[in-house]
Amino acid sequence: MPHCQNCGRRWGLKDTWEIVFNFGDSKGRKCPECGETQYISKKSRNRSGIIGILMLVLIVLLRPLFGDGLGAAMLMAIPFAVMLVIVNL
Repeated sequence: MPHCQNCGRRWGLKDTWEIVFNFGDSKGRKCPECGETQYISKKSRNRSGIIGILMLVLIVLLRPLFGDGLGAAMLMAIPFAVMLVIVNL
């Protein structure tokens, strides 16, 4: 949910992450501009979950190639960067 469906105000990264990671919370979040409550769609929630699982599998499969050094740390950071991009699409 990168923007308000009612007024079009663009959501900040913090607001987006709060909505995405309140898994069981169906309260949504009020838009500071117009006051309408916004919810994350089931499609977006499912897409984020599938991508997260795929990223974890990717880390598990590729980690032996990188060991425990800087490469492994960078490998673990890449999925989170990808999730940031996808959530803000």
